[in-house]
This record gives sequence, structure tokens and C-alpha cells, in this order.
Amino acid sequence: MTFIKNASGHLASGSALLATITLVGCISADPLPDRNQTARLTDGRTGSDLQLEEAWKQSYDTPSDAWNGIDALTIETAITVTLQNDPGLRLELVKVAEVRADLAQASLPPNPVIGFAVGAPMDGGGGAPAMIELMQQLSWLWTMDDQIDLQDERLAATILAAAQRTVDRATEVRTAFARALAARDLINIETDYIQTTSATFDLVNALARVGELPPVDVDRALIDHRSAEADRTDAIRELRNRKFELLRLMGWPDQNTEWVLNGALEDAQIKTIPEEDETIERALTVRLDIAASQRRIDSAEAEARLAGLSRIPEVTVGLGWKRNFGNREALNPGP
Repeated sequence: MTFIKNASGHLASGSALLATITLVGCISADPLPDRNQTARLTDGRTGSDLQLEEAWKQSYDTPSDAWNGIDALTIETAITVTLQNDPGLRLELVKVAEVRADLAQASLPPNPVIGFAVGAPMDGGGGAPAMIELMQQLSWLWTMDDQIDLQDERLAATILAAAQRTVDRATEVRTAFARALAARDLINIETDYIQTTSATFDLVNALARVGELPPVDVDRALIDHRSAEADRTDAIRELRNRKFELLRLMGWPDQNTEWVLNGALEDAQIKTIPEEDETIERALTVRLDIAASQRRIDSAEAEARLAGLSRIPEVTVGLGWKRNFGNREALNPGP
């Protein structure tokens, strides 16, 4: 159409201006550096030598090959399998990617609005009205810094939260593994106790036969022996339940429990309890969840600044071309 050709020249300068404005946004939406930063924050905190930067490159539906479900399970292997299989950790990484995309979007201006219309006279006369308008909202210019600060703090908080989730899950595995070891060792203790009660019953029974002890002592010794056998049965059941808990954390709840645990309970060591000031200082410098909370506070402050700027009326600049029934053309720039 001829009016489009006529309008193209008038809108050329406006299009060049909008193209320049659009180039302002240069923050990348690639989440890989954030994912690697999450992995680096967990170094030395999980109890495993697994390189999470490489492990997290695998698809979420690819199971860990660190353990075959048959060999003896060590605590390091249990942590490794968990950090590769846990869907909750993958969900945290997805959240990191989402916030990274929001940050990239915050650095870009809103999309321009293009209006287009063609008319025809109702009385059959000559001339055909037409209109093309290009509008760009400019309020983002004085809100962009706060929007970027808001999303940047949210991204930092999300990264820290994902790292904390990784550390927490490794801690849960260590706790579950220690409980499983305790259940295993309890079986050995109960087995030894069964042997003791059995020998005690034989001795008491022999003494009762020669009249050295009353028959009631034989009954008591038999009760102790049967109770020891029942306790061992309970310990076996408890070990099986602890193994199921480990498998759940490792992302393999349908695996059998025929495998054995490889490891020993650590000896409890009494350490000096730090002073309150030292405890607070350690928490502020080591705990990732506290750092994440601080970033959330910063993002809330940026959001409050944005709320204050919302009182300023929005400003839109545009460039339009119009033609009336008399084929007279007009160029309408302005806010």
C-alpha cells in the first residue's frame, strides 16, 4: 500500500531511536555461571568429593552411576548419589535459571506498541484514511536500576538457597547413614546379648535341677532370653527402615535392602563450646541460609524503592503518521 511507503520514511528515525534504546539491555540470561557458582559454594561442605559442576550437567532423568545397589555402601557414595539424584536440588537449579531470566528481562525496555488502521468513507467519496503509530514507554528509564537491583538480589538469594539445600541434603544423608550404622551395631550387640542370656538360662536351669535355685529363676532367665531375641528382631527391622530412609534420600526408594553398610560410627569428641560472639560471627560468615536471608532483605528494599517510584506518572513517547480523507498526511511525534 502507498501509505505504508509514505510512512516508512517518517518512522525511520523513530525506529533507529528505539533500536538504540533496546541495545541498553546487555545482561545475559545464561544460567550456567549461576549454577557453577552454586556448586562452588558447596565445596568442602557436603562430605563428598563429587564435582557438582560436572554432575549437574547431566540430565535430571539420568540416574547416578556411583553405586549399583549391590556393593557395600559408604557414606561418601551415599552423599554422591543423593546430590546427583535428588529432584529437589534440580528444582532449586531451575529456580536459579528462572530468576536469571527475570534479571535479564529487567535490563530490557518494555516492548514498543505499534498501531495500524485503514479506513474507508461511508458516503462513497474519495480518499482513504490511514494511521500508523509507534509508542514506547519510558518509565523504565528511572525504574530500571531498582528493577535490576531487585532481581539481582533475588538471584543471589536463590543461589545461596540452592547451595544451602545441597548442604542440608548432604547433612540429612550423613545423619541417616549414622542412624543406619547405629541400627547395624545394635544388631551385633543384641546378638551377643542373646548368647549371654542363653548361657545364663542353661546355667540357671542346671542349678535349679540340683536344687540350688528356685524354679522361678529359671522362668526369669527364659524371659530374659526371649526378650533379647525380640529386641534383636526389632533391631533388624529398624536397620531395614533406616536403609529405606537412606534410599529415599538417595532417590532410589524402590531399591532392595540386601546391601551392607561400610563404615563405623565416629567417636564422640567433647569440644570447647564457643562463646556467643564467636557463634554469631561464624553463623554470619559460614551459614548460607543467613546470607540468603540478607539478600532477600536487600531485594525487599529495592522493591520498596520501586513502589515509591510508582507514584510518578508513566511517560510514553511515540511517533505517528496519519492521513485523512483528503489525503493530507501528518506526522505526530511527542510524549
